[in-house]
Amino acid sequence: MAAGSYITGSEGSISCQLLHNQDDPTKFAMIEVWESVDVHRASVKNIPPEMLAAIRPLLGTAPGGGYYAEVSEQTQMSG
Repeated sequence: MAAGSYITGSEGSISCQLLHNQDDPTKFAMIEVWESVDVHRASVKNIPPEMLAAIRPLLGTAPGGGYYAEVSEQTQMSG
């Protein structure tokens, strides 16, 4: 199962997009949307170790990430 399919099939996953850098074909970004930070953290614990082992050799550097909140229209207007 591909990583994107695994993510979108996980409980609490809303969406997942894999984006390719148009200027540098070696760079990608993955945008995941989850019901909550806690749901995402719980899902990470369920990733099969063999899936992670298969992905690691394909990565040039360790993946990084963070948690973001959607910016609402009201926030944009008052900011």
